Amino acid sequence: MAQQSSNIPNVPKALYVLMAMQFAVGGALIPFMSLVLKEKGLTLEQISWIFVAASATNLIFPFFWGLLADRILPLNRLFVILNVAACAFLLVFSTANTYFAFVVTYTLFYAFFHPTLSLINALCFHHMSQPDDQFGKVRAWGSFGWIVPSIPIWYALHRYPEWDLSKTVTLALGLCVVATVSSLFLPHTPSSRHHSRENSKKQLSYWQSATKLLQNHDYLVLLVSTFLMVGSFSTVIYYSPPHLVNLGLSREWIGPLQAFGVIPEIFLFPFLKTFIRKWNYAPCLIVGGLCLTVRQGLFAYSDHLFILAGSYLLVGLMVIFYLIISSILANRLATDEIRATAQSLLILFGPGCGPIFSNWMAGRLAEAVQEATAPIFQFAAVQALLATAIIVFRIKGLNAIRST
Repeated sequence: MAQQSSNIPNVPKALYVLMAMQFAVGGALIPFMSLVLKEKGLTLEQISWIFVAASATNLIFPFFWGLLADRILPLNRLFVILNVAACAFLLVFSTANTYFAFVVTYTLFYAFFHPTLSLINALCFHHMSQPDDQFGKVRAWGSFGWIVPSIPIWYALHRYPEWDLSKTVTLALGLCVVATVSSLFLPHTPSSRHHSRENSKKQLSYWQSATKLLQNHDYLVLLVSTFLMVGSFSTVIYYSPPHLVNLGLSREWIGPLQAFGVIPEIFLFPFLKTFIRKWNYAPCLIVGGLCLTVRQGLFAYSDHLFILAGSYLLVGLMVIFYLIISSILANRLATDEIRATAQSLLILFGPGCGPIFSNWMAGRLAEAVQEATAPIFQFAAVQALLATAIIVFRIKGLNAIRST
């Protein structure tokens, strides 16, 4: 086994750096966005519509970015374009002062930034000969990057309790600029059209490849389950902070709690290959789904802050065993010429359709129960449980993938 590991080519160091920086932008902004908007005077219903609009961009852009990366533009250049645009729209968002401006600018920022969190997986897979062995170590840097911004934010809130949370947007903007610079040093990642010129074998057209992928029953099961799971996960990101503040938690602890949940990712990602080899893909997905189900149930029915804080560990386990394993599984199911599209379709059904439905339901529930958040987590627990049940139903087919 040691001899086999020594023969695995090294992953370009630029991928580690970009992984950390892309997730640092998200860690500085996304966990605090609902609180930032509430401090601007918006209601939970209004905030939910902003998140619906942002998620709706994933109904269109995944196909566009996937097509560009798989057929037209080198993926490393696409990252430069996405990050430059994200910086521009986040800058405009930081100056917004009306509800309409918040909706438009955050939606545009999200349309360009959020796909990088999934496309970076495709970028890594292009430069990995054995993704099951190599990806976990690189992805751990993303978890580390997500944690780092919470440290200065915690210090500012601890030192100055009335500190304006909108300054987290400025921090995210600075990190986005660094991510843009980092993307300039990525290894060249040509589209599959470039490879086809050097390959005498006839290559399927983009739409033929996409159609073939969507005819794969295992991939379809993964998409449906991801729709439910990521929809449930979106409530963790957007509605947990106001829920905890309503229960009496000080704002300064929101960042550390988010970071606390990510810590298991850093330690367990390097062992991702071990989990896949011993358990296989489907059992890993089931473990992740059950972790999120329990976590959402705790937020729905408990008001004990210590228990709710500890439940963030379950979120980290869900990220490892479901979100990351599902991305690796999608890469296994896809052919080389449509690798980026396989990841982009996960965005469409997961961070796209899933949060649109969940945020719409959250807005309706918040309106019906006068801004109460517990019903939101009750609904999210049901979503996570259904997503897990779908994987259980298809477990034999998914477990057979490793032998193909």
